[in-house]
Amino acid sequence: MYLGTFIYTLGLAMVASDLLAFIFFMFSIWVNYKKIPDEEQMMIDEFGEEYFEYMKHTGKILQRV
Repeated sequence: MYLGTFIYTLGLAMVASDLLAFIFFMFSIWVNYKKIPDEEQMMIDEFGEEYFEYMKHTGKILQRV
């Protein structure tokens, strides 16, 4: 979901070719990246050890290779 948001706002900034759109893109990245720890904690509270195992195999934004 986060990667999709980043790609969407980057595309918007590129198509608009406008400084304001680029600022929106940077702000979007910052806001979404700040939300990740809160959402991870919510998932840990809900799923416990299963989510810790999931976190070992995935990244915050992109899948690990």
